[in-house]
Amino acid sequence: AGQALLAATATPWLQAVLVLDDNDRWQHSIVRPAVMGRTLETFAPAPIGRYDKHTTLEVELYYGTLHNYPLLQILAGRNLLAMKTSKGWEVLHFTSAELIGENHYRLSGFVRGIKGTQAYMDEPLATHAAFVLLDEAVSALENPHETLPHNICVSYGVSGLPQDSYVWQSGCFTHRRVGLRPLSPVHVKHIKIAGKHYISWIRRSRIQGDDFDAVEIPLGETREHYRLRIMAGGRELYRVETDTTQYHYPDTLYNVHTRHTPLQIHIAQISATQGAGQEVIFTLN
Repeated sequence: AGQALLAATATPWLQAVLVLDDNDRWQHSIVRPAVMGRTLETFAPAPIGRYDKHTTLEVELYYGTLHNYPLLQILAGRNLLAMKTSKGWEVLHFTSAELIGENHYRLSGFVRGIKGTQAYMDEPLATHAAFVLLDEAVSALENPHETLPHNICVSYGVSGLPQDSYVWQSGCFTHRRVGLRPLSPVHVKHIKIAGKHYISWIRRSRIQGDDFDAVEIPLGETREHYRLRIMAGGRELYRVETDTTQYHYPDTLYNVHTRHTPLQIHIAQISATQGAGQEVIFTLN
């Protein structure tokens, strides 16, 4: 989790692609071409963590083929796509890939916003968005994530050819460390106890969070800590940090603002090393 992933493709594929850090701290060889392509139509957002068997998406491949797999194999890691959005990369599953033309597929059976990427989902995703299939052809940098800067600048080209060759290029990429940041809380509720207003939520974990027999899932952090923000009309009215999953917020906020403008409660879990994770937004009418 949190490692930088590298993928490349070319037609024809000549040996390996060598990636060189501009600061000479590391180099990496990509030895297999990745399945890459682009979307051929817009792609609307969808609920997170639900199997959507109705939506379809037509795509074009630059290289490779796509296949169908049963849902259980999908949930175990098959057919995982990283889709380039205006905000970053959304990771999603698909179960069905129907070949409808040369390098032209119709995808369906989606599970969206995988691995904490729901915040990077576009509304909608534009036509000609790039994507890559996350399979064995995609490799991870061996460098520890904490040694990598936020912006990574590299040169890359065909291994064995001189760097002044036309096949060599350069570029900078953002290492967001999405796989290390806390997941957004879930099951946010507004409750009233003894005349006071409370917001409660349930945390998630990146470590053994699907252990249904456990009394409580592992925290995965050195400390349990949250940030709560109350917004109205795009303006922040209140901000606080707390160590519990239930918080009593000022009654004056509820009494004054809910009469005119719905309150939006933004809650994020805070990591000691990665900062605030993704927020969940709960609207209080």
